[in-house]
Amino acid sequence: MKTGKVIPLSKKDLNKSAARHKPTTRAWFESAKNYALYANQSGFYDDVLNHLGIKNRARW
Repeated sequence: MKTGKVIPLSKKDLNKSAARHKPTTRAWFESAKNYALYANQSGFYDDVLNHLGIKNRARW
């Protein structure tokens, strides 16, 4: 990106990048689960509950 030229990524590039970053999906789901269970009046997090296999709680 610094040069402004388009170059293809190699498997080595992807592996190097993946090794430097930790996954964040689990942490996001833990946080989203709390929102879905306790602050989901709008239903925004219903998909999270469905994905986690938790029945939707009644709206407030």
